[in-house]
Amino acid sequence: MWVLVAAFDHLIAPDRVFAAYGLANIAGAIPLTPGAGTPHGEAILTVLTWRLVNFWLPTPVGGLAFLSLRAGPLRGRARPHAPG
Repeated sequence: MWVLVAAFDHLIAPDRVFAAYGLANIAGAIPLTPGAGTPHGEAILTVLTWRLVNFWLPTPVGGLAFLSLRAGPLRGRARPHAPG
């Protein structure tokens, strides 16, 4: 992160970047999910569904992308021939 800040012509002490990064991670880890008057069962179902969409849905998409990279180019495309 310090390198990225420096890339935009702003130099700060590395310990300040480390402290800000650490505090942001701590603040992000605190589970502040407002109930907003939602019944307990519906709130749990909503949070679990959100976790499924937010965390698990990208996993199979990434797996398919990885497999497509390992498979190589599509077979129907013409390959350039070497002159000669």
